[in-house]
Amino acid sequence: MQLYKELRRANSGQSIVELVAGLIALIPVIMALLDIAVVYSGISLNDSICRDAARVAAAGDPTNTTQMMNRATQVIKNVYKPGGYVVLNTTPKQVIIDPSIPFVAPNPTTGGTYNGNILVQTEVTVNLPASVPNITPSQLVFDSQASYPITFVAQPASGSIPL
Repeated sequence: MQLYKELRRANSGQSIVELVAGLIALIPVIMALLDIAVVYSGISLNDSICRDAARVAAAGDPTNTTQMMNRATQVIKNVYKPGGYVVLNTTPKQVIIDPSIPFVAPNPTTGGTYNGNILVQTEVTVNLPASVPNITPSQLVFDSQASYPITFVAQPASGSIPL
């Protein structure tokens, strides 16, 4: 009976040591998975924001860059309100006519569609929840870029088309 109690006590101590050793190996893996999940969420959110801002910016007059920037900014400010670990820059980094696609304006007399794309660039900062000081960064910054075809249709000049 005495031998049984001694063996049981030894097994109990061994179990605690194994548990601690397992947790030492498991906790960093769980922390890394948590960081990866937050980073993935931030990147996905930034891509969605950029695409939606480009779509809305392309819906207005492409010759007025101030209005394009205002439309894209309103999408970022009013539609997306993330919190916690993802911090949005509330203004796009850039809203321009995409230089890789030829931009063709319609005839001002007859009106019509514009040919070209609007390019929007956005930025998001992700604060890592489980960063290790002096080993891993506490923040990561991600940029996204989206191009969307111009959907604005210019009206003909008044009185230019006979009825």
